[in-house]
Amino acid sequence: MLVRTDGHAPKHQGISALIVDMQSSGVTVKPLRQLTGGTEFSEIFFDNVRVPRTARLSAINDGRNVATTILMFERLNTASLLEIQTKIGLNQLIDTARRTLRNVRPATDDPLIRQ
Repeated sequence: MLVRTDGHAPKHQGISALIVDMQSSGVTVKPLRQLTGGTEFSEIFFDNVRVPRTARLSAINDGRNVATTILMFERLNTASLLEIQTKIGLNQLIDTARRTLRNVRPATDDPLIRQ
């Protein structure tokens, strides 16, 4: 969790990163059902949750650096997933073109389709 720990610091500063036990009293998790039926995301509500100082991930007011690092890894993972999905889709397209006949020959033999 990123929390404001210095209300007088500029907005991008004065933030600390904490690890919060999701089983803590006052934490409520409500899964968000997507159109696909999946629930990969949730709303999380905190009602008077107490977090010990030992749960801090880095120095006080250093949460921006923690968040930036986490976001870099998330973006890298997202890019990797998109690359894999693109390769799968392209391979499926090529397979379909090989199985589809055009003038009694596989569509992949047609230079216009290959292009």
